[in-house]
Amino acid sequence: MNETVAPNEDSGRRAALPSQYDEWPVSSRLVRCRWEQVISRIGDYEQRVLPDGCADVLVDALGGVVVVGPTPHPAVVKLSPGTAYRCLRLRPGAVRSVFGLPAQHLTNQVLRLEDVTGNETTRLLTRAALGDELALIRLEGLWGELPVDPRVPGALAWLGQHPDRDISDLALAAGLSSRQLRRLLIDHAGLGPKSFQRVFRLHHFLRAAEQPRSTTDGLAELATRTGYADQAHLSREVRALAGLPPVALLRERFATRDA
Repeated sequence: MNETVAPNEDSGRRAALPSQYDEWPVSSRLVRCRWEQVISRIGDYEQRVLPDGCADVLVDALGGVVVVGPTPHPAVVKLSPGTAYRCLRLRPGAVRSVFGLPAQHLTNQVLRLEDVTGNETTRLLTRAALGDELALIRLEGLWGELPVDPRVPGALAWLGQHPDRDISDLALAAGLSSRQLRRLLIDHAGLGPKSFQRVFRLHHFLRAAEQPRSTTDGLAELATRTGYADQAHLSREVRALAGLPPVALLRERFATRDA
């Protein structure tokens, strides 16, 4: 999503932005953050959504609630003036624990929350997305009764830290075959290990490229530093996962941030 605008920035500048995005971290083993996006009333807005390995619970201005499942694909969504979302972003690997069903059932899906989980969980997730801290505490209590396979967060951490390592190295370390590792992650997280590695590597590149020191770095140096074989590999992967070549993607992100 778009970069967060710092709360202490000029309110007039915020009012002029076509899209206002804010994010608040959440202390939870299954929820990464709560976020909100509001589109101004000056015209339609196209939002580029990059895969991040997460699922989101979105509450719109009319109270409709959907689950957006994990995906390895980018999307460009046209948002009408006045569109507003208040949302929870789950941590990668949390889908099965939160919704109580195999995560692959939500992969590449946008479904009504009430069609995915029970009435009480739907109510609590909706309230938590709207900022109700007591609802989130109640959810944490419910989730605390569920077993979480400890191999899942460990595997995802390894994939994020080793963007250029062979997946078989992870499988060996976890005492699994490559096929068992893939089944484990798809069941709990909705994506296979290679997809997570590609997604995490993309965001590693974006974070590095958006650091002040990177203004003098060329794409070839950034590619090597963030786990790509070379600049050509970087270009192919960014185009596949973001829908734009690297330079165009960075230009779009900087333009949005600095509007």
